[in-house]
Amino acid sequence: MKAFHRSVLFLAILLVGCSRSAIYSPSLLLGKSPLKAKEVDFQGNIELMPEARPQALGGKQTTVGVVGQFGYGFGERFGMSLKAWYDIEHREDRLRSGYSLCAQFVKEKAPNSRLIFIPKIGITLWLEEVNGYGASTAVVYHQTIGDKIGCYGGLELAWGTNEFFKENSPALQKEVLPMGFAALAHLGVAGELLGRFRVNAELTPVYQFNYFDDNQQFMVSPTIGVGYAINPKGKPKQAD
Repeated sequence: MKAFHRSVLFLAILLVGCSRSAIYSPSLLLGKSPLKAKEVDFQGNIELMPEARPQALGGKQTTVGVVGQFGYGFGERFGMSLKAWYDIEHREDRLRSGYSLCAQFVKEKAPNSRLIFIPKIGITLWLEEVNGYGASTAVVYHQTIGDKIGCYGGLELAWGTNEFFKENSPALQKEVLPMGFAALAHLGVAGELLGRFRVNAELTPVYQFNYFDDNQQFMVSPTIGVGYAINPKGKPKQAD
């Protein structure tokens, strides 16, 4: 009987265990110019990522993480990318990570400048358990300067939740969907090196409003990393 009670207690602990906060990667990681048809792009960054519920982890608003992104150009005006990230500070007892999928719709404004519309969907994980869902849309102005440098700036609106059913909110004293909203700005630059690799740096101010906890935060998410683009013939991406 004691063994049975211990088994029930252990099962109950597993069932109620959950992550206190999710991390997400807001960066866009754009290159010198949009990907052309059949071009492949790889990007790796270190990033200061926002916490969805910083008050649950002692009030620290951001966490250091690593980011990897794979992109593919389907045509001159359309591309997609898959991004993955995880927490390297290990602020919880399980690995926190996430994935996002985004599309890029390009509208040329001039030979070296364009507007890019970027819808995104994503999930966050607590080890193998999904603990968050999100969606966003960004509008970005992107310009190529010379043969080696691209810069961009834009705005984004985002929404996220950790469940799709209502829960009791102590802050609001009623049952609501555990969700939040965010407004983001993006400022980035990418510079190519030797026609093969590039360096990318981006600064993303974030204002997020947690509806469930009835609080808000302003934070800044910087990122820096390197990328590599390959053209359809397997050669490094050349300057436009």
